Amino acid sequence: MNQEPLRMAILTERSGVAAAERFAEYAASRTEFETDVIDLSLACLPAAPGDGHAVRDLAPWLAGADAFVVATAEVNRGYPGAVKNAIDCFAAEWRGKPVGFVAYGTPAGGRSAVEQLRSVFTSLHAMTVPDVVGDPFRADAAERMIDQLIWWGRALRAARPYLS
Repeated sequence: MNQEPLRMAILTERSGVAAAERFAEYAASRTEFETDVIDLSLACLPAAPGDGHAVRDLAPWLAGADAFVVATAEVNRGYPGAVKNAIDCFAAEWRGKPVGFVAYGTPAGGRSAVEQLRSVFTSLHAMTVPDVVGDPFRADAAERMIDQLIWWGRALRAARPYLS
């Protein structure tokens, strides 16, 4: 099995940068990952899915990732528009890759947003991991989610050539 480090892209929007960076800092202590934080509010994605420079520029980063973490707030029991737009601008980049979540905000801690995102990523043939890192940040939850991302990331990286 390929033991080289997995590339993990942590996606967030403006309000989630602190949560994403906190998780990235924790993940950096693990040698299994090379981690990038992508602030979607700076990506200049088009208002509607389609071609554009930002989409072409972001596509290689996403395609090269072995795993994703989405740091998301909860907005009206859903997730922010920047996250939705990023998901919709890409398709193949999510396929056959694990996705974890860092959720924050609202009394429910962003859980409604995560449940909606699970459904969306499943329809794109991505594998969402069971554990979620919430607010306040807990190292034991982050450790469990990272372990799941490593397991699924390695398994799906090996299987990716066989996905249709």
